Amino acid sequence: MTSAEKRAAVGGFLWIVAMVQYFVAQIAVAAHWRTPYSWRDNYISDLGNTDCGAFLATYVCSPLAGVMNASFIVAGC
Repeated sequence: MTSAEKRAAVGGFLWIVAMVQYFVAQIAVAAHWRTPYSWRDNYISDLGNTDCGAFLATYVCSPLAGVMNASFIVAGC
């Protein structure tokens, strides 16, 4: 296996790990909402919102916002 093939394999593996952690974090953070998180009506960014309150007529309060924001960063890297 050449160096380029190794880098491609490692990159592919890391991409899969990043996506899996992203979806696991998304499900875990949504499960900890005080009000039910709606997969249809809420935005993904609501999970990372650090403030509680009404935004666009939807109440948003994410107690694990730091976890979701860290997940966004990991997936982006």
